[in-house]
Amino acid sequence: MSKKDSKVLEDENSSTAQSEDSNTYYNTWKQYVEVAVCGTALLSDGYCMSSIGTVLTILKKLYPKEIKAHHTIKKISMIAYVGTIVGQLLFGVFSDALGRKAGMVASSAFLVVATALCTGAYGYHGSISGMMQALIAYRFFLGIGIGAEFVCGSISASESSTEIRSGLRHALFVIVTDTATCIGHILGALIPYIWACIFGDKHLRIVWRLSIGCGIVIPIFFLILRIRMKEIKTYVSHRVSVRRIPWILAIRMYGIRLVLLSMIWFANGLIISAFSLYSSTIIKGVILPKDASMARIFGWTVLTQSFSLPGSLMGAYFSDVIGPKLLASKTSPTAIRGLYCGIAVTVGRLGSIVGIYVFGGDQLQRYFYAASGIAIFIVFISCFLPNVDQSCVGLEDDRFFEACRVEGVHPDLRKNIDYAN
Repeated sequence: MSKKDSKVLEDENSSTAQSEDSNTYYNTWKQYVEVAVCGTALLSDGYCMSSIGTVLTILKKLYPKEIKAHHTIKKISMIAYVGTIVGQLLFGVFSDALGRKAGMVASSAFLVVATALCTGAYGYHGSISGMMQALIAYRFFLGIGIGAEFVCGSISASESSTEIRSGLRHALFVIVTDTATCIGHILGALIPYIWACIFGDKHLRIVWRLSIGCGIVIPIFFLILRIRMKEIKTYVSHRVSVRRIPWILAIRMYGIRLVLLSMIWFANGLIISAFSLYSSTIIKGVILPKDASMARIFGWTVLTQSFSLPGSLMGAYFSDVIGPKLLASKTSPTAIRGLYCGIAVTVGRLGSIVGIYVFGGDQLQRYFYAASGIAIFIVFISCFLPNVDQSCVGLEDDRFFEACRVEGVHPDLRKNIDYAN
């Protein structure tokens, strides 16, 4: 071989290597973006759940008689959680049967419509009580969207994270789900604070409507991205028809695990939701004087909502270092993951409803001590739970299908895998 031919061959090999590196770099970032599109939309969940707390503080100041006469605060607070329960169960089954992409697109669309309705809530002939009733009804539909987004986004992010290199999967999953939700809670207090600073206490009607209305931006953005994305590869390769799932076997394998997860989710909802929802009310009644401006109240609310962010980031880091323990969206097979996760988080929302009803201004100190005791109990239980490794999603699928094969009901996945590839 001549020197000229040798040089040409080296150039070709070099260009091929550069092309492969470029493709690898592109595919890696594409995988990160896919996980982010699946999970980061939980920003809207956190925003919607947090912003209503500041809105309730405004409504309580604007319409004190109507609020007290009809127990409006508890109704508006509770009805969203009822809708969330419906959304989590309904879309858990929906995403298992019809696909992760369809579930995410539908949940984003639901959030857009419901948020718009809440923003424009209006009573017949300007009736205040009618406006409150309309807001209660629209909050129910918003709750369905929140529950749908929580389930569909979480399980899609967990399945997409399996394409990320080992050692970063759990941390990335926590960041795009839990950390995104925490940031949503902070924005749910920060945006009303900004509007209150701009318009002041004399234009609070504009403030509460704009505060709710800003929640429409996030789901619209992610709706566009999700329409363009492809179906999750893990779901496509391991999906099983609902009629072919051996439910008795699934209950036997995952029933106890689901009960433990549900207990932790219930306690989590009992502790977090009431404090998050009533944070503005707590600040107004305990920290600040009664004549404090709304901007000042919401500023303090932003501070208290920010306390959860460092904990979420620390949890993301340690989830890959010491293991995340049990996760609702990573400890079941793909075939039943939507329903499994939906049941666990639904029990958590039941805990939220209980927390809303037992919470009271005169019982604040007692509730705080009870919640602290429950949190310690959760930590104690979690110490005895098994760790979840980097390949948990694939391992659970293999474990479930091996059990199905032993039972003689093993589904043929070859067509699914060929289609996914």
